[in-house]
Amino acid sequence: MRLQSYIDEQFRSDADSHFLDPIAIVGHDGTVLAQTFSFPKLKPNEITSIMNEFDNPGSLAATGLHIGETKYT
Repeated sequence: MRLQSYIDEQFRSDADSHFLDPIAIVGHDGTVLAQTFSFPKLKPNEITSIMNEFDNPGSLAATGLHIGETKYT
């Protein structure tokens, strides 16, 4: 199954009017493989900080996770 189809079919189901949005599937190299229309464009520094979190768990605790213009803590 293609990843975009997976997002469209599994996460955007309107059967019960429940869906997740925005969502994306991102590769280990930071490439967005599939996404909903409303998922913001990732900036290079955001990709770097996310990847660094896998190598150094807790590294985002002090700064929070930034995606687009939104900060997540």
